[in-house]
Amino acid sequence: MQYQITQQVHAPQWENEQTAVIAEMQRRAQHDLEVQNPGSTITIDKVEHAVRANQGVARPTEGSGSYLVDFVFEYTVSGQTNTFAA
Repeated sequence: MQYQITQQVHAPQWENEQTAVIAEMQRRAQHDLEVQNPGSTITIDKVEHAVRANQGVARPTEGSGSYLVDFVFEYTVSGQTNTFAA
């Protein structure tokens, strides 16, 4: 299964701390998926991201501005109980 999210990231943070930003987004995705699937074990199998310039924000000086980072998390759910089954 896939979980997708887009995050606006300040350019200096992305340029200097990509690994930390990706780890934080993975932590958030893990949390969101656990909330959506209570009682299940969520395993994130793969993380992909694509970076685009944020066209809505001017970049007047080097190191300012922001990027939009599209994240795609591939994950599996195990031990799921379907509480919505009729």
